[in-house]
Amino acid sequence: MSKSIRLAIVDPYQPVRYSLRLLLEDTPDICFVGEANAATAMLDICEHARPDVMLFDFASQVEDVYLIKQFRQRHPELKVLVLTTNMDANCVRTAIRAGVNGYVFKALELNELRQAIRAVHQGKQVFDPEIEKFISD
Repeated sequence: MSKSIRLAIVDPYQPVRYSLRLLLEDTPDICFVGEANAATAMLDICEHARPDVMLFDFASQVEDVYLIKQFRQRHPELKVLVLTTNMDANCVRTAIRAGVNGYVFKALELNELRQAIRAVHQGKQVFDPEIEKFISD
């Protein structure tokens, strides 16, 4: 069996983080290594837990952009997958410019989420079909 994908979750809502952890804990190739309610707290967790992929609820705030850039500088091997409800075109473009590896919506199916995590872990970019039009504009 191949090495497990070390996953961390950044979401402001504890019930969302808990639910994601419960949904993904039975996935044999995904290992949950940390969670935080804000990206600033995740910076410290990354130093110790060394996640491979981070699920990140991107709010398009200046702080989020800065922190994604910090993650990419400190941990270039870390893949950032935005998992959000934000469909704003400017937010999508801002996240991509900040260096995320994917951008998907929380409405996706569990198997689609698993596939997205695996794909970004393999170095692929994953974007929800709904936002691909924002990327090409």
